[in-house]
Amino acid sequence: MKNRTIIVAQILVAVMMAWTFTGCSLFGLDLQKDYNRKPHTIDPALHMTAWDYLKMRSVENDPDSIFKFMYDGIIYSGIDTNLYMQSGYTFILLHNDAINRVVKKVTQPDCFFGANLVNGKAATKWSDYPKDMVKNYLMYMILVGEFTHVENLTINDTVVTTILPTGTWSQNQGSQMAVKIVNASPSNTSDYPIQLNDSVNVRTSDLIPTNGVIQVVDRYIPTSLP
Repeated sequence: MKNRTIIVAQILVAVMMAWTFTGCSLFGLDLQKDYNRKPHTIDPALHMTAWDYLKMRSVENDPDSIFKFMYDGIIYSGIDTNLYMQSGYTFILLHNDAINRVVKKVTQPDCFFGANLVNGKAATKWSDYPKDMVKNYLMYMILVGEFTHVENLTINDTVVTTILPTGTWSQNQGSQMAVKIVNASPSNTSDYPIQLNDSVNVRTSDLIPTNGVIQVVDRYIPTSLP
């Protein structure tokens, strides 16, 4: 028994020495890589128009349908879909949660259906609203100009014009939106997000289609300037 214990101990020592002298590799499996490695960032270029991207992630690639509610709203409202193929805009795309977020069978007040009540109750579908109301909101989600972290946004609000005609809303006569970078990280999974109307943080920022910029939100953006 004693000799067996000594043999086992010698084998373990040999394995540890081999591990040390083979660059922290054990049986061909790298346990530790050189710390001085190049970081890899996700390419934000989509290589397609904003409209093609929206369709791809709503009706063309089930179950990846995070923009399905927005797509349905676009079709219902009758907004010109060619707008999403034109250049020079920042397109705010609405994640499904920004339109209909339900928790324990209760529609939340931070989504479109929960914030815009119909007869005192949350809506369940776009057709609960007049088409013009939906169309106006979608037009408000298209900013004139291309706005990103890198190019032109700061920690101070930039008041941006949207394609919604001025005077459409009494609470926002200029049909404008305030855009800025939050000078703090709201959580350990989000760093310095873009914030809209001082209320909603962008979920995925600075995606680059071939015709502008895309910012994705998952909460309802109030239509009044801060």
